[in-house]
Amino acid sequence: MINRFKKTLTKQKTQLMTIDKSNYIGRVDEMFLPLVRGWAGCKDSTEVHWVKITKGEECQVVLANQSRADVLKAGLLMYENCGFSAKFSDNNIAQAHIEILVSVKPVSHSQPNYKNRKLFLLHIPKTAGSSVNLSLQNQLKAEPTYTHIEGVPDSWQKLLDARFLSGHITYPVYEKSFASANFILAAFFRQPYRHLVSHLNWVRHLMEPEKKEFLLSHPLVVQQIADKLSALNFTSIATWQQFVKQLQPVQYGLFDNLQVRYLADIKPSERVNEQHLKQALSRLKNIQLVGIAEKFNESMAVIHQAMGFDAPVERNVRSNVNSFSYGADSSDVDFQQAVEPLVKFDRLLYQQALLQFSQQQIKFAQG
Repeated sequence: MINRFKKTLTKQKTQLMTIDKSNYIGRVDEMFLPLVRGWAGCKDSTEVHWVKITKGEECQVVLANQSRADVLKAGLLMYENCGFSAKFSDNNIAQAHIEILVSVKPVSHSQPNYKNRKLFLLHIPKTAGSSVNLSLQNQLKAEPTYTHIEGVPDSWQKLLDARFLSGHITYPVYEKSFASANFILAAFFRQPYRHLVSHLNWVRHLMEPEKKEFLLSHPLVVQQIADKLSALNFTSIATWQQFVKQLQPVQYGLFDNLQVRYLADIKPSERVNEQHLKQALSRLKNIQLVGIAEKFNESMAVIHQAMGFDAPVERNVRSNVNSFSYGADSSDVDFQQAVEPLVKFDRLLYQQALLQFSQQQIKFAQG
């Protein structure tokens, strides 16, 4: 057994190539702004490369394939499709650093095979889940699919053979009731400040006269929270300072680090803490397909490629997108500081979700 292992290891080593690092060059044009731009590539080939960008605590991996005619004109590279850009948190002014990811000929094909497998979406509210549902149901018209299954728990066992299931189901509930049915697990995540504002707007909107019937279909506690939100001035920073200070246990389940809350073992009336974050980060690794709401089309492309679906339409149709706003600005620094306790753990989870999504893009890249 030991001799066989040595032979295998020797064979693998002979397949690896020596990398001349001096042939790989790149530059960051804007390294302190939230939107990082630059270019990167190899001086003696026209191969497009992936670039890892680290900016403070945040990290993303992007493909350097954008047009940069200036680089070609200057003779720095032999091709112009070498540019990259990445959007980081609005208040991230740390210096950006890049690493060019260079692949050697693989010892084995590492892309997992999800084709013809069943898919389950953990639908975290206001993270583009309705749009994902619509896109995948259009894709799988000939097969059984069910969404918003959180409303029919008595029927869950009858749905386990469906090709696609989706619902406002937390990770612990999924693990208990669905994991044994061998689904590929997916979840979308959203920039936390935007996510919080979207959710606040959605709950507040329930109080509009035309939403009366829809409001009454929700639990009494949600109706009461919506009523209280309707009395708030969403444009006032003082409003949000008081809102955070006076947040009641019945409101935790809606507004306190909701994305971490969906992955952790936590009671609705309990505050999210560091242990819950640690648990959420661990469980994030078990989600085979991570999507990003702000990168919706790119996320759907990864899902379609991974699951072996037909190519998605050029522009995915968005569904259940808030077309209304009551004045809270997720990009305002004062607002962000006021609501920080409600998103501080979600921010760390989102950073890891971004990195995991970037890794998926490489894993399921065409070719």
